[in-house]
Amino acid sequence: MARTDCAARSARLEARLDPAQFLRVNRSDIVRLAAIAKLSPWSHGDYRIELPGGMALLWSRRYRSRDAAQFALTVARGAAD
Repeated sequence: MARTDCAARSARLEARLDPAQFLRVNRSDIVRLAAIAKLSPWSHGDYRIELPGGMALLWSRRYRSRDAAQFALTVARGAAD
C-alpha cells in the first residue's frame, strides 16, 4: 500500500472520530486522550506521549501546532531543544 493511501485512510478515520476524545499525534498515530498517562516536552518542538504499559509516541510539532491550543501547552523557546 502506498504511503498516500495510508495517509488518506488515516485522514478519513480521524474525520470520523470525536476530536474531544481522540488526537492525531503524527501521520501514523491517533491516540485516545483518556489513554495518555504522561505528556512531556521532547526535542525540536515535539512532545513525548507515554501510554499505560510503557508505550511511547511522539506528538510531532506539525500536529501539535494544529491542536495544542485545546491543551494550553506552553514551552519556553529552547527548553526542549
